Amino acid sequence: MKLSITILSSILAVCSVTVANPVDPSSTMSAEASASTASPDVAIASGSGFTIPLNPYMADCHPITFEGIQMIRSYADSKHGFDNAKKQRILKKQEIINQKKRIKGLKEQLDYLLDQAKDSPGSEDLDEGFHSISSKYVRRLRALEKELKKFSKKLEEMRKVLAVLKSELYDYLVKHDTTGLVAAGSTVDLKSIPGFDKCFDYFYNRSLQRSPQSGHGSAKAIRL
Repeated sequence: MKLSITILSSILAVCSVTVANPVDPSSTMSAEASASTASPDVAIASGSGFTIPLNPYMADCHPITFEGIQMIRSYADSKHGFDNAKKQRILKKQEIINQKKRIKGLKEQLDYLLDQAKDSPGSEDLDEGFHSISSKYVRRLRALEKELKKFSKKLEEMRKVLAVLKSELYDYLVKHDTTGLVAAGSTVDLKSIPGFDKCFDYFYNRSLQRSPQSGHGSAKAIRL
């Protein structure tokens, strides 16, 4: 029985260190995703103030007009920030799942040891220590759930902003089509508008390459 108390004490000591130094999944968020989450309308504000020359991109964006290219760049940057933020939300959800597993595993293990040591001297202190540690895990779980709720709300705001950007871009490209391939009043997908797909991919991949968490290479965006 003395051995059970010793083992339990060791577990409590390890758990104390784990709770004192929790890993915050939000710390892994890239600067771009953080900026997008904190201020989802930044992309709209920046749409009319580009200072980087767009001439090098004309080959990828032909036959879209200069203003249309600006709008595509704004939309692509915002779409990348939104996609990145969605990935971070998935990580936060996984952290919550892991925390619940920790709580369940800790409770099962310590309940067993407490049952074995219930008639031993000092078992009351161990029981008190267990509840102290488990309450810290629960508080951490509640904090993560609160963060996820706020994060999900902000992500929904970003989704609405992105929808506005997409709608404005679509209307502009249809109205200013210079190829005659988009019939007036017809409903077409953005990808079918001449020049859009290649132009969008250029700016999206450019944002992807700037992201510290993106790794190397290019990727196709999942269109809204």
